[in-house]
Amino acid sequence: MAKSTRRRKTTEEDLRQQIEQGHRHPYYLLYGEGEYERDEAAAWLLAALAPEAPDFNVDTFHGEGLDVARLLDAYRSYPVMAAHRLVVLRSAGRLSSADCGSLEPLVSDPVDTSIAVFVADKVDMRRRLYKEMGARGMAVEFRVPFDNQVAAWIGRHARQRGVRIEPAAVDLLRLYVGAKLRELAG
Repeated sequence: MAKSTRRRKTTEEDLRQQIEQGHRHPYYLLYGEGEYERDEAAAWLLAALAPEAPDFNVDTFHGEGLDVARLLDAYRSYPVMAAHRLVVLRSAGRLSSADCGSLEPLVSDPVDTSIAVFVADKVDMRRRLYKEMGARGMAVEFRVPFDNQVAAWIGRHARQRGVRIEPAAVDLLRLYVGAKLRELAG
């Protein structure tokens, strides 16, 4: 019988655990339709990876209308009074195929003093850029929970915030709000 070569998908818990244990990857790709959890994880990750002197060492770009040369220059720049730089690309799913190709040197020629964090709603994981980011770093997909998963999400979210919630209240929230995580969190 052939042994399975499929890797287990990386979860948000894996991401947090690795960072808390001091493991730093050169690339982080946070993507998926689960907007609330993806944005929360991105905010946590950026805070956890924040270098000293962030005014000099954090550069944020947006996928739409991206100046690829500027992003690559920022990525290759040396950190100022810090161990590393942080290059963040928001809306990475809006990159054109030409921009994705132009960004491939980011993963084919990595820099030890920079960390790249890409955040996107949808990405084509068949593209070399994203595939290599996942292979050489961490790629975490965030999905909107199915209806049968919402109650567990509410319970987990409440526990993480130190709130006790009755099962009847969980059911009411699930029925009235559904899988809209941002509204449930509020």
